[in-house]
Amino acid sequence: MCKKDFFNRILAVVECETEINDGILQCPKTKTREAVDARYLLVYFLNHFAGFDASYIARSLRMTPQGIRKMLNTFDDRRKQSGKIFEITFQRIKNALETN
Repeated sequence: MCKKDFFNRILAVVECETEINDGILQCPKTKTREAVDARYLLVYFLNHFAGFDASYIARSLRMTPQGIRKMLNTFDDRRKQSGKIFEITFQRIKNALETN
């Protein structure tokens, strides 16, 4: 599988589980809590599941590498603050990616 396939697969799973279809890739225009949470999840799984570095993720999402690194560094805080729905969504995405 090439990088683009991994990216599209993870994006599709995150979009399906978060039910955010347009806001994830419209960075940083869409700033609703749901869209921001979905972006955090997407960045986390692109980095931890697919192994993409901040530069590649930044180019793909039209963000800066510094913004991506900040999201990765503050992911655990976001996870703690966002509540049970975020945690459930995180687990569902993780399970979906591990089983396929």
